[in-house]
Amino acid sequence: MENLHISQDRINYKSNPARIFEYLINHSQLLEMRVEDCRSYLQQLLNERLEIVSKTVPYYKDIVKSNLIGSLIDSQFLTKQDLRKNIEKLSFKISSKNDIVERESSGSAGVPIQIRKTVKLFDFYSALSVHELIHHGWTPLDVYFVLHGSGIGNLDPGINPSKLIEVLLDSKPDIISCYPSYLLNLISLDYGKNKLKDLRLKFIATHSEQSSSSERELIEKFFNCPVYDEYGSTETGPIAIQCENKKYHILEDNVYVEIIGVDGKPVDPGELGEIVVTDLRNDSMALIRYKLGDLGSIGDYGTCGCSWNNFRLLTSLEGRKEDSFILPSGRVIPSGQMISKISVTEVTAIKEWQVVQEDFDKFTVYIVEGSNYNSKVSSDLVNSLAKVFSESVQIRVKYKNQINKPTEKRRVYRSHVYNPND
Repeated sequence: MENLHISQDRINYKSNPARIFEYLINHSQLLEMRVEDCRSYLQQLLNERLEIVSKTVPYYKDIVKSNLIGSLIDSQFLTKQDLRKNIEKLSFKISSKNDIVERESSGSAGVPIQIRKTVKLFDFYSALSVHELIHHGWTPLDVYFVLHGSGIGNLDPGINPSKLIEVLLDSKPDIISCYPSYLLNLISLDYGKNKLKDLRLKFIATHSEQSSSSERELIEKFFNCPVYDEYGSTETGPIAIQCENKKYHILEDNVYVEIIGVDGKPVDPGELGEIVVTDLRNDSMALIRYKLGDLGSIGDYGTCGCSWNNFRLLTSLEGRKEDSFILPSGRVIPSGQMISKISVTEVTAIKEWQVVQEDFDKFTVYIVEGSNYNSKVSSDLVNSLAKVFSESVQIRVKYKNQINKPTEKRRVYRSHVYNPND
């Protein structure tokens, strides 16, 4: 496995290959069970987690005691603000600090969040990554690179994207895992030169950013290989991954996912709501009914037909709740619906772009011009936005040299108006 570079966001820890293999076998066996047996096992896993947390973690012991409830799954939700304020009370007692890895979220949704995880949890994440790779065709002889906005593997964070293209060509990876916006940037730089077309990739995995199917299709066409998307968070790790049918399967032996409506109650399958996650694996910190701040909908078991059929589907991912646009009429448009309707795929015309809602009826489109920019591209974008809004709003265009720093996650749609707590 020397060519396999499993990255956990550049966290260094001493992995345990035997433990990773054990986790990999257990995960594979779970997917081979009958659906009914798998559901029974997952329910048992959730029940055991809730029982342990309610008896050993101070924050949840207090909740159970004050609410006189028998199960935390009926309890209140945990918000990002709760997590920031109660790091110690949400933590398990660990005998050795060497077993703990301190993490911090990117802060793209606000103030970074401190999180604690165990070393063995990263081994479990690695097992999930290996299983996903094998599912999509990886072999031990393949070269696998993880690209972040900051570069490849252990390269310097400030590496020039043009230099990165040369590194890719020299290294000849078989599989790439990367932010979608960074791939689009590489395509823009290579447009007309077609150096990257010399790569013979088996597939690409995109992660960490919201992207549209049209953007992923552009990446597929350029690199002539499938693109599979992943959904997760720093706090809970991987949540869902795309199968060969491009459907998102929830990694239900890692997290328990609920979709909650505005009334705080679970919605029906297929209905849009807020994604709430219970971590089933982290023995350093307990996150029960944690509100990620994302919107989505969920399906049922056995509705795909692939080998991940035992796991439920996230039938839609609609982006951050706080990035939703609220129009003068009161109509709310989630950012995921916006990006599915409007995505700029003319990568040589616009390097970066972002739509910001300043007021209920005022929007600004920020654009970083590409080498082949022309005014028609921006006017087409404005006209497309106006068509989606279908209301009387002002849309202006402003030009910038840069929107996101190279190491930042992209946020195409942002609202300074919508308060998700209203």
